[in-house]
Amino acid sequence: MWKSRILQSTIKMLIKLSNYDIIWNLSVDSNHCIDSCVVMSWFITNSERDGQLLVVDNFIHRLDRIRGSNHYYKCIDNFGGRAIYRENLNNAIMSKTHGHPSHGIQLAERGFRNKLKDEVVVNPTKTIPQAFNEIRRSIMALGIEGSTEAEVNDAIPIYTSVKSSAYRKRMKLMPMLPKKLSELNIEGDWRSTNDGKDFLLGRWATILS
Repeated sequence: MWKSRILQSTIKMLIKLSNYDIIWNLSVDSNHCIDSCVVMSWFITNSERDGQLLVVDNFIHRLDRIRGSNHYYKCIDNFGGRAIYRENLNNAIMSKTHGHPSHGIQLAERGFRNKLKDEVVVNPTKTIPQAFNEIRRSIMALGIEGSTEAEVNDAIPIYTSVKSSAYRKRMKLMPMLPKKLSELNIEGDWRSTNDGKDFLLGRWATILS
């Protein structure tokens, strides 16, 4: 019995050190031994359209309902797969298996689009084609969480399929056009050229300073 307790303590310590959540079934027999354990990787990501998404073992789930500290998610494809995020334990489990392949390619596509939008926000003066090419090279080299190298290669979109969403994201950051000159106020990067010089010269620079 003391051996079983040592074994369980060792497993719990390994769980704390691991980057994964280990969901184990303590089916105890007469010798108090552990029957099995299942390793599940998971993370939470955000989507502008679907809200918060839970990814468990590379399957994507959207939030269905919340009861207490348990957040219940269902498959984004509505094929029956379900998962639970347990807030009080800070882990996630698959409560119902999926009857289809994992969402590796979709994760790669979402990852690329999200990285492109983030780059537009962080560097608003960078051209969209430049941001696209830099992110494509980065993803090809580093990969995307939840996707294999082959899935990333298959999911890298062509520029024309993502440029509209990137430009829409940038438009939300653009200052509104003033109705009169007294309302005109251009600050920071918006009044600088690509080489860092102020494009407002002469009396305009004095008026708007």
